Amino acid sequence: MQLLMLFDQYAEVQELESTLHGLELEIERLVLRKTECLRRLNDLKASTAILPVEILSAIFEHACSDTKMVPLALGLVSSHWRDVSRTTPKLWTSIQLSITTETVKCPERHYNLLRLYFANARSYPLSLKLLGTGSPLTSRREPNMPRKLLLDLIFKENASRIGALTCTGISRELWDEIYQCASPMTLFPALQSLEMGWSTSVFEPAEIQIFCPNLKSATLSGHFTPVALPWKQLTRLELCGLPVDRCIELLFECPLLEEYYCDLPRWVHPAHSEFLPLFSREDINLPKLRTLGWWFMNEDWTNFLMDAHFPSLHHISSLANVSDFHRSSILPLPNYFIRNAPRLKSFEGDIRFIWRGAPPIGYTADFGDENVDEGISGVLAAAELEELSVRNLDVDDLRFIFDQLLVSHHDTYWDTLPCLQVLSIHAPNISQDLFHPPVFSSFVEFLQSRRSGRKIDQLKTYSRIDSLEPPERAHQAVMAQFHELRQLVREGLRVELVDSSGTRSRIRQAPYNPPAKLEKFCLKMSVLDRQNEVDSLNANTNQLDDEIRRLMVQRASYRHRVNGFQAATASLPPETLSNIFEYYSHSRKRLLTIGAVCSHWRDIAWSTPGLWSKCHLSFLLGKVFRWQIEVLELWFKNCQPCGLFLYLDFDHGFDDSQERFDRTSDEPLPEVATNEEILKLIFVENSENVRGLICAHDGSVYTTVPGIWWKYFINCYDSNRLFRLQRLDVELVDFDSIVPHRPVTNIQALAELRSQLPALSHLTLRFDTGLELVPLQQLTTLELWWIRSDQCLELLLRLPQLEAFSCQEPKPAPASDTSDFASVLQREDIVLPHLTRLGWVASDDEWTLFLSTHIHLPFLRHLRWSTHFHAQIHSARTFELLSRDFLRKLTSLRVFESNLPLEVWVDSESYDETSRSFVVLDRVPRLVLNNRLEELHFLEAEYGDSTFFSYLSRHLLVVPEARESTSVLPRLIRLEIELCQTRDDGDDDLYFSPSLRDFLRAIYSRPTLEVVHFRIDDVETWSSFQAELYYQYEDIQAPSRIEIRKRNGDVDTWEDLKPIQASLRE
Repeated sequence: MQLLMLFDQYAEVQELESTLHGLELEIERLVLRKTECLRRLNDLKASTAILPVEILSAIFEHACSDTKMVPLALGLVSSHWRDVSRTTPKLWTSIQLSITTETVKCPERHYNLLRLYFANARSYPLSLKLLGTGSPLTSRREPNMPRKLLLDLIFKENASRIGALTCTGISRELWDEIYQCASPMTLFPALQSLEMGWSTSVFEPAEIQIFCPNLKSATLSGHFTPVALPWKQLTRLELCGLPVDRCIELLFECPLLEEYYCDLPRWVHPAHSEFLPLFSREDINLPKLRTLGWWFMNEDWTNFLMDAHFPSLHHISSLANVSDFHRSSILPLPNYFIRNAPRLKSFEGDIRFIWRGAPPIGYTADFGDENVDEGISGVLAAAELEELSVRNLDVDDLRFIFDQLLVSHHDTYWDTLPCLQVLSIHAPNISQDLFHPPVFSSFVEFLQSRRSGRKIDQLKTYSRIDSLEPPERAHQAVMAQFHELRQLVREGLRVELVDSSGTRSRIRQAPYNPPAKLEKFCLKMSVLDRQNEVDSLNANTNQLDDEIRRLMVQRASYRHRVNGFQAATASLPPETLSNIFEYYSHSRKRLLTIGAVCSHWRDIAWSTPGLWSKCHLSFLLGKVFRWQIEVLELWFKNCQPCGLFLYLDFDHGFDDSQERFDRTSDEPLPEVATNEEILKLIFVENSENVRGLICAHDGSVYTTVPGIWWKYFINCYDSNRLFRLQRLDVELVDFDSIVPHRPVTNIQALAELRSQLPALSHLTLRFDTGLELVPLQQLTTLELWWIRSDQCLELLLRLPQLEAFSCQEPKPAPASDTSDFASVLQREDIVLPHLTRLGWVASDDEWTLFLSTHIHLPFLRHLRWSTHFHAQIHSARTFELLSRDFLRKLTSLRVFESNLPLEVWVDSESYDETSRSFVVLDRVPRLVLNNRLEELHFLEAEYGDSTFFSYLSRHLLVVPEARESTSVLPRLIRLEIELCQTRDDGDDDLYFSPSLRDFLRAIYSRPTLEVVHFRIDDVETWSSFQAELYYQYEDIQAPSRIEIRKRNGDVDTWEDLKPIQASLRE
């Protein structure tokens, strides 16, 4: 038996070596990162622990004013920080929530979180942001509530507490709910800022009168303004998407405006506007306006605005890019509009608003050249601009702007924009264009000319430029000038470069001393997440330490066993080694591992067709991967002449823990292929080698098979190329409407199976209509899913030639007086001499009663007798007695599978129904199964049931000392237990450690028991059971015949777990 351990271990040694190397590098990186985080966290904790609560509270307010969910993040650092944050109301004055606009539900946690903020903010006004989103915000298990309750909390219960309100993405349904909560008039006494954004689907919404005496700022976006605001008291107004005439009308309705932005206005012809009388106004004067953002295009409304006077205007922002020179207001802008703004200090817009035309090819900066004077608009050049922001620059534009802004420091020449302090450039590829040699030379000369003669002794020094670095292979001249740029930065010049969409290079010429609060903000915010990060790194490091130690011990054990057994197998005859391979290759992983041990093993395995007769493929979300095609080609090549049974699974999810648990470890990273490739391989190139098409899922859900599979199967079916097909799952075939030229139903098509598929002997049906048309007489095996029990029983009696019959997940059967098959119950005792394998889902109905009392199965060897516990409604005890009587009559039974409770298995005198426990412990209880049983399978055994394992160890497996006593099931050679998870996820206790320990010890007392096989399908039970074996049973001398199998076929033996236990003892 030890030779059988070699197959998995040789290939796993190579996998373990690569895994260990990767884990070592990862663990080293995590340890260094954890050490750094701990050091910084400890330093900050120590420095803040000695501070008074008032000072720490002020630090929190000052450093964390602009971040999201600050109080919740502060509470994760330490209990002291959490207590201080709870008593600091200013930290709870800003919150942002997302609400779904498509449904009337919202997460319950949003409602509770908002109430918490209102409570902790105390008397301070709250800044609330409601962001509308179209996707659901809650999972299926997350509790939710009506959205109207959240809106009532805002607009009715706490309207007086709102200081700033933002609602974006408002749909028609959401606005109707807001209208119900806020109409006819809502008082917001503390509201100072309001932002409302409607989606384009909102058409003519109802208007709400909002009374807010302290409102100063308003932002409105959409096609309408369904809110009545106190326009005359606003100092800031931002509009987006509104009609252009309405934008100008609101500009004149707000005499106190200091900031005004109008972005993407909808053009309206003046003749069709209700605000046409605006054009008759003359001498328009806006004395308080300081910032203006307008969509400067060549149309009547912009020309009208250029006649206005702005005596206090400091900033102009042109929100439109100039893509068409003739449609833009470039020419009249400097001559008219800027002349009316004598105090202009800042300008933002397209480069072509200030640059009349491109310079000549080969342009060189020369102070005596006319191009210098005419390059930038004369009005802007003479203005006292301090900040300039330009967009849409290419390489030539960059060089030109730097040459134009060069300061000569000569009395003969005047300088362009002599008061400029801030230059912002937005260019699509500035990180590369800036280091172009001519551009970078002009750039450095421009900076040097602007910095000469100005020394600031008290300026903080920068040691290096963090965000601006030259390319790796930059020109030598560029590198030399880059060192000059570093010197300018050390003297106080601030340079920022961001290379992304909308790339920006910001160059601040004036001395820049970062304020203290900015440093504290960066410092503090870097600490907020450190505690969580440290905890996570600690957990990951400990887990990797244990895993790497286990793998090293396991690798050493595998190497020792491989070296010892490889020589022994070389002397075996090829026929013997081939038989061993067929016995031991449980899964695809083990079969491929055989060929990785040595060339001798690979030659024998590749020449043994029986090894390649089955192939299981799982298609994640219907996708076909490249490795699956390669695997299938290998299987088809090596399976001849035996043929191949294909097990197809289309039900797997993607990228969750259960899917990774089910996936075999030899599957590489997926490279997606096409369905046509694998279908041609199966139905065109190897149709004569296909012996079975089986749906491999467990039957809990219907399989979603792509329609192209049905099309290829039908084409191959019609051409009589599936003459060797022996097993077919009808769920994988749809004859109905997938092929237009073959307008027949499933039942009519199945009626042709006898002629089209002459070798068919095993059929799986999953529908209950037209069964009389299916040619079932040629079958020897029939599986039925989701069919009524009365129909299943009628089919069993109608087909006496069947050797195997299975009924799974049956539908509830009607009473005998309403069933179409009531005549079956009138028949006398029936003998089925050919049936050797039976699967039945029993329940307390007339059909199960008839099967167990009137049908005789003299040669039945394999029985799967299961039940739905919820079906045992009123006569559970009668059903148990019935099952016992039925089992006693099966004299030839050798294999028995069941999920029945233990009280059905044991004779009544050894089981107490009141206490539901075994009361007679001094003797072996009598089982209702015969003593010739060889295999016993427990289905759906509860993982936390200590009574179950206690019975197995004390009664089923024990060998009595008295000679006159006999063992229970003395010929039992295989015991299989399917474990299922029944305990709560939050409970970390392991239930049956003592009883499982006794069970494992009792195995050693049964020398005839060859295999104890645990089957585990879900990842939670697998992890818990492994923890039991790893950490609880170090002193167990269990034999090597213990196996633990996953659903994908991977099997671990007790020998595989022994190295882990040895490492834990050390």
